[in-house]
Order: sequence, then structure tokens, then C-alpha cells
Amino acid sequence: MRSMQADCPTLLCIAGSDSSGCAGLQADLATLHAFGVHGACAITTVTTQTARGVQRLDPLPAAAVRAQIETALQEQQPAAVKIGMLGPLAVVESIRAALVDFRGPVVLDPVLGSTSGRTFRWDIAPAEAVRLLFPITTLLTPNLPEALILAGSADAAGGVAGDAAQRQLHAWCNRQSFAVLLKGGHGIGDPVRDCLYQPKKAPHIFRHPRIETANARGTGCTLASAIAAGLAHGLDLEPAIADAIAHVEAALHASRTRPVHCGLFHPRVTARSDHADSIRDNS
Repeated sequence: MRSMQADCPTLLCIAGSDSSGCAGLQADLATLHAFGVHGACAITTVTTQTARGVQRLDPLPAAAVRAQIETALQEQQPAAVKIGMLGPLAVVESIRAALVDFRGPVVLDPVLGSTSGRTFRWDIAPAEAVRLLFPITTLLTPNLPEALILAGSADAAGGVAGDAAQRQLHAWCNRQSFAVLLKGGHGIGDPVRDCLYQPKKAPHIFRHPRIETANARGTGCTLASAIAAGLAHGLDLEPAIADAIAHVEAALHASRTRPVHCGLFHPRVTARSDHADSIRDNS
């Protein structure tokens, strides 16, 4: 395992802007700041939303999205890329084209809908849009309902990914040569189990406590950005995930005493988390 670098690497976030400041690009940048990473950004969609739901989705033109990405790649030379909310087919294609020659790690968080339950609908099905980006993906980070949708299940209710969906995720790993972190937050019981699938490897389980808070919006964005930040600092995948989970755990704890709908509080990460090693579990 490589240690954290002393410098401040740059990470490119490609995501939707959240007007409430709790999720999306705003959560990404807050996370990167906590990890000592400079965040360049390319906005795909401007959202108007509150904790109660999303009122508007205004996607940017595909040419504008691609110009943002290409400029960041040329001028800022990011060490890694994190992708969140996408948009119409033309936007997805522009992202794929702009990143086709990028050689750093790409963390893809498949944002298929909002926490309030709204599914994002464009001129392409959200799951199909995500699959178009598989060739440039290093790590995919679906939650349990998203895993079912990506795997083609007609019913994503219930919060438990079936065996068929998990087999599909592992098959993608081996066929597409990227990793999948299946997040267990929508599952049942304590501790939460996050399962990492990697090509030609047995699944790797990360266990961590379930923390209840009214300010949990943005946890998926935060986790993916924290993993990407660790990769930008030079960590290997498993320790980067353990650090990210520890950061989200600390942020959830800190957010329990904040006013409702304030979102996560991101504690400053100055070194590897003391308890990150306890999260990793090879069983």
C-alpha cells in the first residue's frame, strides 16, 4: 500500500449541482476539501431541490459539458475523476468522448434517482446511460436499489439485492475489468455490509455501524468522492475505500446534532483514519 502524498492533487468532479448544498457537486467539493484535494468540476445538470424532493432538472448542453471536462484535463491535469449525475444521451456521450484517453482512476457513482424517490428521466434510461460509461470506469459504486436496476431487475423495492444482481455485478467486473462496491446502506440490520467485487478476486466485505441521522443526504456522493480522493492521493483501492467509509461514518456522527436538512458535516481528514483498518474484513 502506498502512503498519502504530501501535496494537494487535483480531482475532476463531473456531477449535477444541488441547490440545497447537501448532495451532488456541493457534497463532492466539501469532501475533497476535507481530504486535502483540489476539486475541479464539470456541471452536467443544474438541479432545484430541497430535502423534500427535486423540483427542476436543467441539463447543460453537451458541448458545454465536454468543454468543461477537456479544459480541466488540459489545464489542471487531475489525478482522478469522479462522475455523479449524468443527463441526456448527448451529455453521456460527451463525457465518454472527453475521458476516452484519460489514464487515471475513474469512480462512477450511478445516480439513478433522488433520496426522495424521484427517478431521473432523460431521453435515455438512467441505467443504460451508466452502462455506456463502463469502458472508462475504474470503480462503480451502486447502492442496493441501483444494483437491481443496473442488473435489469424489474423490481428495485425492498432494499435487498438478489443473488442474480450480485452475480451480474461480479460478471461485469470480470468482463469489463472494473471494480464494483455494492453499498449496503439500504439493506437490513447492523452492521452495514459493503461488498467490493474485483476482477478475478473473491468478494471483499467492509463492515461498519449503521448510524441514524436526519442529515444523511449526500452520503453516496460523499463516499464516492472520498474514495476518489484517496485514489488521487495514491492509495490502492481497498485502503481508499476503508478511509472513505471511515470518513462517512465520522460525518454521519457529526451530523446527528446539526439542524435537520443541513446535510453532512465533513470533518477534516489530516491522515489515515485511526479505525479504518477495523472496517476492512476479508471474510
